[in-house]
Amino acid sequence: REQYVHRLGRTGRAGADGKGWLVLGPFESLFLEELKGIDITKNFDLIDLLNKSELDETDDMMEEMLERVQNGDKTLVKSGEGAYQAFLGYYLGQMKRMKMKRKERLVQIANEFSGSMGFRQSPALSKNMVGKMGLKGIDGLVVSASIDKGGANT
Repeated sequence: REQYVHRLGRTGRAGADGKGWLVLGPFESLFLEELKGIDITKNFDLIDLLNKSELDETDDMMEEMLERVQNGDKTLVKSGEGAYQAFLGYYLGQMKRMKMKRKERLVQIANEFSGSMGFRQSPALSKNMVGKMGLKGIDGLVVSASIDKGGANT
């Protein structure tokens, strides 16, 4: 709650009016329970906009980025791998808030997220990282013995 209020407050400084949008994935909807008492109205125009592309130009740009990931663009792949790992790390710490009981479900959501970034297969995590994250033995992860600093599996 405090984080939301703080972030929204940054949209209107020094007495100026501000506007903020809270965009949540379906699995994050329980976060809204923590914001009871704050007037948050659903913006159906924004929902429609986020659920469909308004511009062919946007579709073309996204398609190009997805293809670059699939073709191994080192910069995009490395960024995507980092985003995947950060996603898992953050939401592992939020499972209780989201009333998510099984780590397998979180890994499934993370893998869907990686697919939306253009990965045909979810990014590999080192065996060491899987252990640190408490994900040893969890189905759905791609685990490698180690990952070198360039991101290549070894």
